[in-house]
Amino acid sequence: MSEYMITCDLPETLTEDFMSLIPKHRAMVNDFMKKGTFTTYTLALDRSKLWITLLGDDEEAVMEKLAELPLMPYLRIEIYELAFHQAVRVVLPTLSLN
Repeated sequence: MSEYMITCDLPETLTEDFMSLIPKHRAMVNDFMKKGTFTTYTLALDRSKLWITLLGDDEEAVMEKLAELPLMPYLRIEIYELAFHQAVRVVLPTLSLN
């Protein structure tokens, strides 16, 4: 399994149809994050671009997963297979029962 970086350009004008899909889209993203399919999900402050890293067997599998997202018809995407992706992971401290 490889890790992929997806860059998504959002539309310049966010229509009511687009906005109405955001809650369902975010719920699916949260589900993919919990399952470990998406490893990161980032939105630019100006809301013009998304970056997603996710795990997949190949580019076709990545496209199939992305196609499930409600906002996909509105996004222009580019897919990059990564050699590696390094990020700080949150680690919870070990609890002491003393």
